[in-house]
Amino acid sequence: MRRLFSFTSVGVVVAALGGAWVGYAGRPASRIMILDVGQGDATLIQSDGRTLLIDTGPNSDNRLARKLRSLRVATLDGIFLTHPDLDHINGTAAIAEEFPDAPVLISAAFRTHPELASALRLWKLQDRVRWVSDRGTLQMGTARLEVYVPAWMPGTPDNDGSMLTRFCVADACFVNSGDASTALEPTITDELKWTANLVKAGHHGSRTSTSDALLQGLGATDVAISCGRNNRFRHPHPEVLERVNAAGLKVHRTDESGTITFEIRSGRWQRVN
Repeated sequence: MRRLFSFTSVGVVVAALGGAWVGYAGRPASRIMILDVGQGDATLIQSDGRTLLIDTGPNSDNRLARKLRSLRVATLDGIFLTHPDLDHINGTAAIAEEFPDAPVLISAAFRTHPELASALRLWKLQDRVRWVSDRGTLQMGTARLEVYVPAWMPGTPDNDGSMLTRFCVADACFVNSGDASTALEPTITDELKWTANLVKAGHHGSRTSTSDALLQGLGATDVAISCGRNNRFRHPHPEVLERVNAAGLKVHRTDESGTITFEIRSGRWQRVN
């Protein structure tokens, strides 16, 4: 496996990315796809010939790999797993088999997580993992992916150890907080001081995430929600939809629309499908 990423002691991400995004003629320089994986999460990011996947969805079969191939994804330069919940990582083995050169990047705080350790052994992926600590930035041509790893202690909710990411092309930014609850959201706005016009609702639109303070602090205009049709959790929660609607933001839901694609228009991320 080629070395694609290294993380320095100060948390800077240094990239020597190989491979290319083989797409259609005239493809956009950058795009974000909130993939329809049912009640789970998987987000595809493409920019300047580089392709990253954040989370691999709830399905252990190869349906997500087939989806990526249908999108003409030839290589993956990194598979980021926000946290160990199966609805975010259960497709990892199939994706890793389909894209054997892609490293798997996980928060070092979860290194001793028993269920995650068991899954990595079962999937024979221990040698593919790059344990990420601290804070860093990955340059992707003119774009950048910022990564922040919160502190997490065994016995506390996995959700609040979710890896936080922000993908930006100039001032057009997108924030993905995994399943982070409102308790972690001030880290995004107050500590990291991130802004973004596009945000993926935390925890599939659960009432425990995506606070007014987060939406206002980010300066969001659009909210994407990844959730399954008629899911048993009844996500997205009406309170979240009320917050978003009261703020005058646009809502984009995979349970209603399937996979949702965003590209840059007029200096911000806008939906194109």
